[in-house]
Amino acid sequence: MMVTENNTEVKAKASKKNNTKESASKTAKVTAVKQDTSLSAAVKQNAPDKEVKAKNNKTLVKSTVKVKQIASGAGRLKKQIATLKGLGLNKINREVELEDTVAVRGMINKVKHLIKVI
Repeated sequence: MMVTENNTEVKAKASKKNNTKESASKTAKVTAVKQDTSLSAAVKQNAPDKEVKAKNNKTLVKSTVKVKQIASGAGRLKKQIATLKGLGLNKINREVELEDTVAVRGMINKVKHLIKVI
């Protein structure tokens, strides 16, 4: 009798562990789907004149930012000159259209006194 009781207890514990793993994976999938749809909806709302590309039956919106150099990099720190080159600017009144990403926004912020966002 002790053996069967222990076996049933072990089986019950094992089934509880499996159920918690399955429910955790299901909730993770549901939250991932919810986050994906909310993100794409938010991006679509903020994209009036943006480029739309299809990938895996999902639409991705790529926004751009236009930047114009208004001051020279001469006499500036080497980091600032390198940032201007990274943005594709090297002469006054040059305009560049870049993809609007966090990295580009950070570069713009570092040389905001030398450029103008159009």
